[in-house]
Amino acid sequence: MQVLQVESFSNVDSTPFAHGGFADIYKGVYCVDGRSQRVAIKMVRTHVSTQDHSNKRNEHLLKEGKLWSKLEHPNVVPLFGVTSLPQRTPFCTPALVYPFYENGNLMQYAKTQSCSEQNLVELLTQAASGLSYLHSFRPNAVIHGDIKASNILVKDDGQACLTDFGLSRVLETRGYTTTSFGGTCRWMAYELLTPVDDDSEDTPPPLTKNSDVWSFGMTMLETFTLDVPYAHLRYDPTVVLAIMRKTLPRQPRVIPNAIWLLLRHCWAWCPQGRPSIHTVQAVLTAYTMAAGQLSDNEVEAIIDEAPE
Repeated sequence: MQVLQVESFSNVDSTPFAHGGFADIYKGVYCVDGRSQRVAIKMVRTHVSTQDHSNKRNEHLLKEGKLWSKLEHPNVVPLFGVTSLPQRTPFCTPALVYPFYENGNLMQYAKTQSCSEQNLVELLTQAASGLSYLHSFRPNAVIHGDIKASNILVKDDGQACLTDFGLSRVLETRGYTTTSFGGTCRWMAYELLTPVDDDSEDTPPPLTKNSDVWSFGMTMLETFTLDVPYAHLRYDPTVVLAIMRKTLPRQPRVIPNAIWLLLRHCWAWCPQGRPSIHTVQAVLTAYTMAAGQLSDNEVEAIIDEAPE
């Protein structure tokens, strides 16, 4: 991971324009080789923590950066490197630096641009391509762990790309992660919210490729409706109960039948019953090629014929 010199930064905003679970994100200007570029600067929110707590979160941020720096794909936001801006925090705090995109995230872009159905499907196909890259990463696959529209940015050229790898994990060879999960319950897979019957293991269920696919399905719902999943339920605990009771969202009018069928597959209660993100991308691509006239039978055929 490249270390960026503090002197290369200017015009860093005094207040953040976005917030994460434990981090604030500022806008600034990064200058290298005589060229200036607007950037986003992500750093731990230290003013609400003790230094010891901040140190642990800084380690988490650097771990995110170490993984992020290995990723290179048109539909994954690039990481420029890490720096430290001591004037922003009371402690020596590392900060991750990546491009700032005026278009904002997928939800903001879809709302401000009044995107057509075709535009939305294209953006989701691009996001699926980025996630497919993560799931196919070698030597070990990467699980994003927090897929939702706010973690999909739209570049200046209109391409959708994944960001925020704070919850991402690298799969071990046995096929699942051993670390605890985070994320937002409205996008979280059923198995992550369901109590484990085995009392001998007091650990959260692992994040998997299948849980990412569930979240991607919720993200597609969010993108078409321009609202959060389970929008009719005001409180998150009510959402958790609904999912635990196996209550899925109802089909809104704005989602075509073929896309809705794909979503229902993404939300299969059994994780192994969900399509891979590669298959999701294939269905979305076929939908675009068919000019939105893809039949239910054709969707089922793509899913059934997908390799294991």
